Amino acid sequence: MNANAAMTQPLLLAASNWGQVAVLLVAVVVGVAVSRSLGKRTDWLNRNTIPGFVAFLTVLLAGQAILHLAGQLTVMPTWATSAWIVLSIVGAICVSRDCARQEAFEQSYVSLGVVGGLVLIAIGSLCPGLILDLTSGSRVLVGLGLVAIAVGVYFSWTDRRSEILAPSLCLVYVIVAMAVFAFRPGMFFGISSGGQATFLIAVTFVVPLSLGRLIAGWLNIEDAAFRIGVVLVALTLGVWPMASQLLIGAAEQRAYEQNRAEHVKQQEEYKVQPLIKQELEELVPGLNVIFEDAVADEAVGPVGSEPDSSQKTSE
Repeated sequence: MNANAAMTQPLLLAASNWGQVAVLLVAVVVGVAVSRSLGKRTDWLNRNTIPGFVAFLTVLLAGQAILHLAGQLTVMPTWATSAWIVLSIVGAICVSRDCARQEAFEQSYVSLGVVGGLVLIAIGSLCPGLILDLTSGSRVLVGLGLVAIAVGVYFSWTDRRSEILAPSLCLVYVIVAMAVFAFRPGMFFGISSGGQATFLIAVTFVVPLSLGRLIAGWLNIEDAAFRIGVVLVALTLGVWPMASQLLIGAAEQRAYEQNRAEHVKQQEEYKVQPLIKQELEELVPGLNVIFEDAVADEAVGPVGSEPDSSQKTSE
């Protein structure tokens, strides 16, 4: 048992209970406020209950996710997962109905509704244990993808479409993902082998094709964008195998050093000193605590040898 965790467990439990009560109250207030606000509008007069319920559910789930990420909840409750699935279905229906009223999307409103539901599922996957059990690296890739989609949708809605928007977003996505994985390579190696291969293959083709589109736009020869991209893809395929091996090797070395440093840090934090031992015995009577003095590390002998007298055990 970690000493600090044992001492703070009662406080965390109390904070978790009060936190959930506070989240519930805030969700109720927000839901009622949204419902009453829409009820004053003529176009929402007879259908303000569903948006209010959706707002209540969204705030409630967001609060549970925040408590979970803050360490107040060990696991996400089952009702939260079910509620998020319901919210995704309702959101998909709302997106489909809204698109059906627009002339530009009247032929594809069903597909857009499905896409909206999948986006909500992906957003829920960013919270550990809510929908999908993704690794940290996978959540980084999903989160960056959602940000890129949001930026593209924003520019489309504000009528600021640009021919270089899609390739620019693709390049920014790859650059940010590579920067994150360079800083914390353990996230990349935590992804499944299939996910790693998919990401590397996508980088191999997305980056040169996006660069080809940007270069063609800069030179005002948009018709040659694909041909420039193909040439850059061929150059990438010739260089990338060796370069990727060098990058992966350096990332493995950095990940090993980071894991080793974190392991040493956890071992130092795990040690129970005499003062903490006394506080633990007062907090939990009868608790057996094994602790080491400052010189215990120096007195440890080979495996199988008798423990030194400096290692003490409290019965």
